Amino acid sequence: MAKSNPRPEELALIHRDNFRWLTGLGHDFATVAEAELYRLLMLMEHRPILQALANEEVKAPIAGHHALPAEIACSIIITFRTRAYAEGEVVSVGPRTAGDRKPVPLNIWLRVPDVQRGQFFTFVVNLGLIHVRSAPLPNGSHTVYTHRIKVPKTQGNLIYTGVTRQGWQKRWTQHLRDTRAGSMHLFHQALRAHPNAEYIHRAVAAGLSEAVAMQIEEMWADHTLRPKGLNMIPGGYAGIRYLHKIGALAPRQKIDVDQREEILAEFILRKTQEGRPNPLMASLWRDDSFAERVICGPEGRLKPGQISDARLLASFGKNASEIAERIGAKNYLQVERLLSGRTYSRVKT
Repeated sequence: MAKSNPRPEELALIHRDNFRWLTGLGHDFATVAEAELYRLLMLMEHRPILQALANEEVKAPIAGHHALPAEIACSIIITFRTRAYAEGEVVSVGPRTAGDRKPVPLNIWLRVPDVQRGQFFTFVVNLGLIHVRSAPLPNGSHTVYTHRIKVPKTQGNLIYTGVTRQGWQKRWTQHLRDTRAGSMHLFHQALRAHPNAEYIHRAVAAGLSEAVAMQIEEMWADHTLRPKGLNMIPGGYAGIRYLHKIGALAPRQKIDVDQREEILAEFILRKTQEGRPNPLMASLWRDDSFAERVICGPEGRLKPGQISDARLLASFGKNASEIAERIGAKNYLQVERLLSGRTYSRVKT
């Protein structure tokens, strides 16, 4: 039987309730993680980290987060071998360039074995959100999160950004339910395609009002919006405006932030059954054979996937220059001609 990590009586590093809310892991996991975190920070080579945290001398870009000076920036990875034993390591994430002196958020990576799948669940959370001195997360507050499906880079960037005012575990359970039910959401399709991959869940920010959470989600989702990632619509209130724009929501209809995926899934199903063209639907249902052979074949021409992505991004309100950069077009003029209908009008993606 594995020996548990020692826990000194005076040790108090982790806020148990915040830890459970953000990771879904119980107090027993928190106790083991706390002991290993304490052990790592007490090592002589890591004392500068402990000193920086004790002095609270560096603030992270997001309120409530802990950060470290660039020269000692790191992540702490704690891998659970059993519920009662974990092994940790400190991994340097120092400045990317010699002149980069920006403080770096101190994130804790908690790797927990999933026995049924023979893989790991990984939870990433900033120490400032789970530190014992952190303020308790208010009931009904909002959390911005990302889910990453760990695959080789050649298979794309499989990451999704969301916001919820439910417990993290409850929202994840709903995603899995929708995945099993055959949801056509890109995130759920990716989960079905990679059932044995490692899933990396990150709490970006927590304890937020709806307005602040939606603002942060909009910024983060801009980097995970198709074709960069698995978000099908913009984040934040921009996404709700888009649902109104395409008719998924009635004029002036108000919704809870946790209802967006359900409404989007119902809209996709309804439009599929009706057979009506729509930029969002076209991005899901493609018939590339004719277009790829005849219209898109020559070198330098846009391919069906690029055309579909460009039209979808345009429906989000992105300009031609930004679309050109995202889809890898030759220049913004190529995108402008596409969107005006002067070229590729026969490609019905």
